[in-house]
Formats: sequence, C-alpha cells, structure tokens
Amino acid sequence: MHLRQRLAYSEARPASALLGTARQFGAVDEIIAQVEQLARRGDPLNALAGDIKMLVTSEMNPGMLMGVLLEGIVQTLLQRMPAQERRGWLVALLQMFCVRLDLPDVDPT
Repeated sequence: MHLRQRLAYSEARPASALLGTARQFGAVDEIIAQVEQLARRGDPLNALAGDIKMLVTSEMNPGMLMGVLLEGIVQTLLQRMPAQERRGWLVALLQMFCVRLDLPDVDPT
C-alpha cells in the first residue's frame, strides 16, 4: 500500500483506533518502511522533507499529521539517542518550537 493510500485509510478510521503503541500505528510503520527504502536509493532527508511539505499542503487531518511526525521524533530519540542525552534533546526541540512559533522560551529545569 502506498503512503497516500495508507494515510487516506488512517484518516477514515476513528481517532480511538489510532491510540496505542507504535506497532498499532500503521501509518508510522509505512513511513518508516518508505524512509528505509529511500535510504537505500539516495538522500532520505531530502525525500522526507519533500514528503512532509506535500503532506502539510494536502487535505490530511493536521492532528494526525502532527501525531505521525511526533511519533517519528519519539522513535528517533528512543532508538538513536543515548538515554542520558534524551532530556537535552527534548529541551532543544522545545526551544526550537518556541523560536519557530515566536513563543516565550522554555525553562530547561
């Protein structure tokens, strides 16, 4: 199933069906599979950035899109960052959100 078909299928399901573990979140598994496939073919970050831009301008439910992107961040922190560095990365991400959204800075304590 292609990403667009998977996301359309995910949007048709009730939000309650999307709650739970990452393994139950089919759209995340599909995105991970596609990113892994892209990694074998070329620049995966460039391709992912293009997919994100396309999805942001699509008719996809914005809450679902943010949930998928957040799950990608969480899985990156869990799988790629040492446990002792995760808090620092989370604070940096929150500060970046504040800068991008023109909000007051986050207190890291």
